[in-house]
Amino acid sequence: ALAILLSGTASAQAETFNLSASWEERVLPRIHSGAVFDRSMLPPQQPESENWYIVPDWLAGEWQYFEATQYKMGKKGRPQQTRAADHGMVRWGCMQDRSGVWWDTHRVPFVTRSESATNYVVQTVFKASARQRTANEFEAVTEAVLVSYSKATGVITSVNRTTCRGVYMPTPNGTIHGQQAVESSINGKLVLAVEHYRFTPPVFNPIWPDGTDLRPSFARYLSEHGMAHLIP
Repeated sequence: ALAILLSGTASAQAETFNLSASWEERVLPRIHSGAVFDRSMLPPQQPESENWYIVPDWLAGEWQYFEATQYKMGKKGRPQQTRAADHGMVRWGCMQDRSGVWWDTHRVPFVTRSESATNYVVQTVFKASARQRTANEFEAVTEAVLVSYSKATGVITSVNRTTCRGVYMPTPNGTIHGQQAVESSINGKLVLAVEHYRFTPPVFNPIWPDGTDLRPSFARYLSEHGMAHLIP
């Protein structure tokens, strides 16, 4: 989820949020296969960048995709189907201003953790940007580093940098069509086409998953951008 630079009204200009160069320059070079993973390798858990962006009315809400087909780019640049996914969920919009417009926020860095039978995987999203390309196209871009390390020894087994570009468009039948292109330092390029349907309407939910109340940040952002009259 992601951000549009605003100055009174929405602009098509993308705003990019970057983690401080200190993490990329000082820490990231230490993260490589064969090294022992340490929590000090993760960036600070407090967001260094937080901003707000408008969610188009046609995208605001919670969507469940019912069809997802994955393609891999072949040797001649042609997509080759690799597998079909089942279903999942994505949400856009958590705050509404006084005019009824839906907003969401992107906080960088954002760290997620998962695990397999033998490894832990830590993903750090360290850059993000977004823009509403046209009235019916919304684009979101994220850059992340995925580190996989052994549960038994803590030794890093792989480091993968990814860039994900997603474009979302409404369809005449009321679904959302999404296309994502993922570039990976390990696996090359992957194209993921997804169809969504509306699951529930957007819900006012000012609490971030870590428990942070987003209302002060939202009010501050609107005030700093000349839109104090929109503070709910």
